[in-house]
Amino acid sequence: MHGLYDATVDIDVALKLLEEAAEKNEPGAIFELAQYYLKSNKFEDAFEYLNMSASLGSPMAKFLLAKNIIDGVFKDENNNDVEQ
Repeated sequence: MHGLYDATVDIDVALKLLEEAAEKNEPGAIFELAQYYLKSNKFEDAFEYLNMSASLGSPMAKFLLAKNIIDGVFKDENNNDVEQ
């Protein structure tokens, strides 16, 4: 996450606010969470938020979801690649 003009960001507060917005189906917040979790290697959470964002029509979420599935980033509970 990044702050405006390189301002320091309190990650815990930012995540809490983004999650609250995501619960209200705010597409930007959902996509921002997906990106955060991807960069943090929390792929299960990233997959969930990318799916939500893609279902709300985000072209970038659809792209990232497809790319990461093809690249084998997302795994199921048995550590197998998610179905394409």
